[in-house]
Amino acid sequence: MNNEWQHSENRSLEWIWEHTLDVEGEWNAHGASNRMWQHLQRRRWMHRITISATAVAALLAIGLLLIWPNRFEPSTPPVRQFVATTGIQLAVDEDFIAELSAESSLRGDCQTLEVISEATDSMAYRIEVRPMQYATLTVPPGHRYSLTLSDGSCVTLNADSRLRYPVEFADSVRQVELCGEAMFEVTADRMRPFRVITEHGVQTQVLGTQFNVTAYPETPCAVTLLDGAVRVLSQCDTCRLLPGQQARVAEEGFDVRWVDTKMSTAWFGESISCDNEPLSVLARKISRQYNTEIYIGDPLIEDVTFYGYLPHSLSLEQIFKVLNQSEGIRVRKIDDGYLLYQ
Repeated sequence: MNNEWQHSENRSLEWIWEHTLDVEGEWNAHGASNRMWQHLQRRRWMHRITISATAVAALLAIGLLLIWPNRFEPSTPPVRQFVATTGIQLAVDEDFIAELSAESSLRGDCQTLEVISEATDSMAYRIEVRPMQYATLTVPPGHRYSLTLSDGSCVTLNADSRLRYPVEFADSVRQVELCGEAMFEVTADRMRPFRVITEHGVQTQVLGTQFNVTAYPETPCAVTLLDGAVRVLSQCDTCRLLPGQQARVAEEGFDVRWVDTKMSTAWFGESISCDNEPLSVLARKISRQYNTEIYIGDPLIEDVTFYGYLPHSLSLEQIFKVLNQSEGIRVRKIDDGYLLYQ
């Protein structure tokens, strides 16, 4: 109401001023009339100043709004969230929140998980987390992925693998859960042992070392030590490994033997390896690497063994050609994959 009244008063004064211009000389000739004219002139001048000041303030405010975001733009990329797909997936507390590019790596601390672009070696985006949360990284067939844990330990997951780990390790122990296969390079910390738990009930304990754990559901769990020392435990047995040794779960405990570590960890060097293994085992490895179903249509060829390396750079057609030339294995394309026969 006051604003409407003020607006009406200003309009009235303006109207009086405009309609007395023709008698300005006569008003100036009289003192009282001259004082009234001066009063009206000051009111009009103040009104114009008020309008001008308001316009200037508005322009200044717009300028600040344009300048402020550019001046204080954050130096780190914003948090991004994605809809989960069938690619490499990251979940926090069992909720899928991100799909990760195969040309990236993951590192984390107690507050953020950062996705690093391998092409530029710079942070692509970050995901905010809390210290007590757990992250789960799932790598589907046909991929592999590397991550750095909050203590600086590095883990590379093979195809068709899953790792569950705390975004920040506790003060007394560092523990992760693995399903599939992974290469671990553990940062030394004598005050906090590092443990890898598998679905087979096998636990690997280390302080600082490099080792490989194979823990696919359909194969016996195996731990291969490359450097340092580890202790492997199950419900019925315990053993300590030296570099170059492998512990494989057997019926009555662990079968410990010396192995060619290059052969046992060939996937880490981007090859499929076969150390006198049957076709049934080789077919599973090919299926994981090339993300396709492979069936053996002839029971007589399931136990045919193979030895050597198949680089990941080979196409699937080239892989099948090698099998045919070595053991006469033939292949036929079917609806959901490939059928091997002789």
